[in-house]
Amino acid sequence: MTREGIVIRQMANKDAEMLFPDGVHAHFSRNNLTWTITNNKGMVRNFKDGIFTDMPSIPAAIETDAVTGARMLIREDEVVTVTYKDGSVFCQHRDGT
Repeated sequence: MTREGIVIRQMANKDAEMLFPDGVHAHFSRNNLTWTITNNKGMVRNFKDGIFTDMPSIPAAIETDAVTGARMLIREDEVVTVTYKDGSVFCQHRDGT
C-alpha cells in the first residue's frame, strides 16, 4: 500500500513498517508495542507508551559528486539517498523500494 510516496507494509506476524521517500524508516513491533524510527540521517529513536528513547545512530557516509554536485548519503542499513542540485531526491531502501 502506498500513500503519497510512502510504502506501508503489514507483515504476517502483524508487525508493520513504513518507508518514506526521503529515507526515513519506521518499524512497529507488535510483540513489545514499540515503534522504531530511523530518520534520513541515521538517528534512531524508539517510541513506546508516549515516551521517545534515543538509540545508537546508524553510521552514514556523505559524498558529493564534483561534476554534478549531487550529494549521496549512504547509511549502514543499506538506505541510499541522492539529493541533486535542483533539489530533487532519489531514495532506495534496503529492499530496493
